[in-house]
Amino acid sequence: MKTALKYGVMIGVASILILLISYLINPALIFNMKLGIGLSSIATVVLLVLALREERKINEGILTFGDGLKTTFIAYAIGSFMSILFGYTLMNHIDPSLIDTGLEYSLEMTESALNGIADLVGMPEAEKDKQLEEMRSPEKVAELRDAFSFSSNMVSFLFTLLFPGLLFWLIIPAIMKKNPQGV
Repeated sequence: MKTALKYGVMIGVASILILLISYLINPALIFNMKLGIGLSSIATVVLLVLALREERKINEGILTFGDGLKTTFIAYAIGSFMSILFGYTLMNHIDPSLIDTGLEYSLEMTESALNGIADLVGMPEAEKDKQLEEMRSPEKVAELRDAFSFSSNMVSFLFTLLFPGLLFWLIIPAIMKKNPQGV
C-alpha cells in the first residue's frame, strides 16, 4: 500500500508538472490533447512499472496479478485525482481566462472537423454556415463552459479510471507478475 501511495503521488506530481510547464510555455498548450495525453501517459506507464518493480522487490521477487492490480489501480487513481484537481484549480481559480482559451480551442477543433466532414460529404455552404452558427450560439458555449466545472471534472476523473486507467492497471501487472514457484 505504501508503494501505491508513493507512486500515486509521483504520478500526480509528474502530471501537474507537465500541465504547469505547458501552461508556462504557452497556455494554449494545455488543450493540446496529443501532447498532454502523450507525455502524461509515458510518465504514468514508467512510474507504474517502477512501482510494481519496487513492490516485487519488497515481496522477495513475488508479485501476483492481484497485488499488481491493486498497486497500479491505487497509484493511478491518486495520480489522476491530483492532476484533475490541479487542472480544475488552475483553470477556475488561478487563471480563469484559461476557460475562454479552452472554449476557443474546442470551437476551433470542432469547426475544423465540421469543415472536413462538410467537404467530404458535399454539404452545401449555407448548411455548413448554419451548423457553425449553432455551434457558437450562447447555449452551446454555455454547455462547453460547463465542461470546466468541478462536477464535470469529477466525472472526467471517473472516466479516466476506466480509460486509459483500466488498460494500465490490467496490462502492466499482467506483464510484471511473478508468482511463487509451483503456483
